[in-house]
Amino acid sequence: MLTSYGCTEIGMVVRGRWGTPPHVTGRVVDEFFELRIVDPDTGEDVGVGEIGEVVTRPKLPWCVT
Repeated sequence: MLTSYGCTEIGMVVRGRWGTPPHVTGRVVDEFFELRIVDPDTGEDVGVGEIGEVVTRPKLPWCVT
């Protein structure tokens, strides 16, 4: 089983690989997307292990569905 993260508006932005532990989602598909985890109130990046909002941006216009 492979784990991935995405949404209907933008597609799969994070994909796992074979052997990825079940509690890990994977890595950003960085050839097509930029991804940040931010504080929803300030828009500032949060630290490792902190809760935040996922913000993505496609690098190419056709990446958005």
